[in-house]
Amino acid sequence: MVKFNKNLLKKLRNLSIVKSIEKDRVLYLYTTGIALFFWIFLKLSKSYESNIDVKLDYNIEDQHAFLYSPPAYVNVTLAAKGWDLLSLNTISRSSLTIDVYNRQRSVITAEELQSRISTIIGSDKSLKSLFLENGQINLEFDNRISKKVHLTENYTFNFDSGYDFKQDSVILIPDSVEISGPEQLLNDINSWPLVDLQFSDLSKAINEMVNLEDSAPYAIDLTIDKVRLRVPVEQVIEKKIYVPIQMYGVPDSVVFFPKFVYLTCIVPMDAYETITENDFSIVADIDTLNTSNNIALLRLNNQNVRARSVRFEPTYAEFLIHKKDKSGTTLVED
Repeated sequence: MVKFNKNLLKKLRNLSIVKSIEKDRVLYLYTTGIALFFWIFLKLSKSYESNIDVKLDYNIEDQHAFLYSPPAYVNVTLAAKGWDLLSLNTISRSSLTIDVYNRQRSVITAEELQSRISTIIGSDKSLKSLFLENGQINLEFDNRISKKVHLTENYTFNFDSGYDFKQDSVILIPDSVEISGPEQLLNDINSWPLVDLQFSDLSKAINEMVNLEDSAPYAIDLTIDKVRLRVPVEQVIEKKIYVPIQMYGVPDSVVFFPKFVYLTCIVPMDAYETITENDFSIVADIDTLNTSNNIALLRLNNQNVRARSVRFEPTYAEFLIHKKDKSGTTLVED
């Protein structure tokens, strides 16, 4: 059976129609290749535009720092024939070195930059456009210094009902950052901000990484760009107690009314039973005694460290002055 098939295949190949199909296929591939070649040739002979980023290097010494961060790349639009644009990959890997010292002006203009880039790309390409913010690059610099400054946060915390800070603590790890940059800028910087964030419906502790504000457009380097934010959260409850009014430096002849204030505060749930009136001190301020209407202001002199949002009523106390006549009888002065 196998021998029969081989003989049959050999006879089919000898048929003229099979030979014709094979020749047509070869001719088709040949003509297609030629057509593709001319199509590519015509396409690459036309003019095109393309955008590339040219790297900029600055030969500034380590002891100096720019006042404003210069761009690391500049985007240019080139116009050339397709053949010439094939070398764009080589051009995009090239860089332009800018000397910041031997210059008459402390800026480099778009025109100057365009002229220098044109020498890199070659005469077979034209630089059609170049984008520079503000039309120039500021090359001002100063002596470089370093200093450590505290971090500041400007967060908004909104707690779920019945929850609050644990002892008003917001912890940053680390709580400072070392900055480096031009002396005339760093002399006026005593702290560094974190990015603004808002936390809502808090019922659990926060433990996450947060970003420092970027230094742009100023050329200030930070040793870190993130810190860990920890905000302990605890369940709280309102507590109401009566606290006696205390008097210091007041003669015995002065009697205050009422004897107690009604104090309200927020305390941790686990400290509700342990915090009592003995943890607070409400004092009649002798310096505010007003004999014309017989009142003295009350102030919170001491409180439990775990209590917060402390308020009390009344905020003042009335007083009477007891006097004795010559016979020893006690008199009351309104």
